[in-house]
Amino acid sequence: MSSTFLLIVVTVLKSTVFACPSECRCDTILIHKIVLCSGEGLTVLPSGIPMSTSSLFLSYYQITTLEANSFQTLSALKTLYLHENQIAMLDANAFKGLTALVNMTLNYNQISVVHVAAFEGLAALESLHLHNNLITTLDANVFKGLKKLQVLFLQENQITILEENIFKDLTALGYLDLANNQITTIDVNVLNNLIALHGINLADNPLKCVNCIMQRLKTFLERLPLGYLAVCDDGTLVNDLNFDNCPEITEKTTKTTTQPTTSVTETSPMSETTTGETTTTITTTTHHQTDVIGINTDDNRIHFNIKETTTDEKETTTQQSTNEMREMTTEANLTTSLNGSKSDVTSKSSRNLQRLTGPLLVVLLNLLLYC
Repeated sequence: MSSTFLLIVVTVLKSTVFACPSECRCDTILIHKIVLCSGEGLTVLPSGIPMSTSSLFLSYYQITTLEANSFQTLSALKTLYLHENQIAMLDANAFKGLTALVNMTLNYNQISVVHVAAFEGLAALESLHLHNNLITTLDANVFKGLKKLQVLFLQENQITILEENIFKDLTALGYLDLANNQITTIDVNVLNNLIALHGINLADNPLKCVNCIMQRLKTFLERLPLGYLAVCDDGTLVNDLNFDNCPEITEKTTKTTTQPTTSVTETSPMSETTTGETTTTITTTTHHQTDVIGINTDDNRIHFNIKETTTDEKETTTQQSTNEMREMTTEANLTTSLNGSKSDVTSKSSRNLQRLTGPLLVVLLNLLLYC
């Protein structure tokens, strides 16, 4: 009686816990529940997959579409195999609900369109296989939120360009395969966010290596611990390129603002015959041109005269100013000399007059006394 009851309990538990779709085989290995589906005519996902499934094999069939929320109930799923099907498009929310998914294979399909939100919510994903498809472009946010992704396979597609921020969130990515695509150039800024990258495969891309910008890419690649593989469109290994003749390339051009050098020269009145104006010349030197600003003060009014000059004109102006200063100095010295000469003549005349008037006064006094 007890053995019969135990048999009934086991049968009920098996049918409840391990209920399996007719197209699939369900097994348990230790604590892992594996569902392996088979059927040559399988074109859609089978229904009734156990919620506790940890690994699901749906490869080598004729599945063409993945409807939104198809895996919503499989929150325990960690591995999903969908390679070798006929899937042409990955729609938004196709993998919604797979919060525990770690590995997913979508290689060897006919995928040409990947919706920007196709992988949304796959926060635990570590390995993604998208190679051997027909992908030509990928949105800059298609991998957004995949911060635990460690391996990404994109080889054997038709990708022509990589958006600058496409790998922005992939801070844990260690290996990236982009071989056999149609990429002609890669800006190193596309890869700068891959701080955990150890190796990359860029082989069999028509890379244009004639531009010295490739120097930056080569410098980045040479720092990878596991190395890299990249070949130019003419068959030359990027590793063998010589950039000795290329100018130094910086990440950004730093603009430095320099305060202009200002020199002030003031000319004072040289003699009483000057107009009384004081002319101040301010020469401001900039990187490209020299501005000469004349400031004239007359009757408490200030007048500005601004003239833009080139470097050659600056030299001419400086020379002319020097010559004018010399002429003005000479005139001043001459005026001073003339004034000095006049003063000397007056002084001598006074002394001579004094010498003549002295004796005359004495003679006149004597005549008066004797008369």
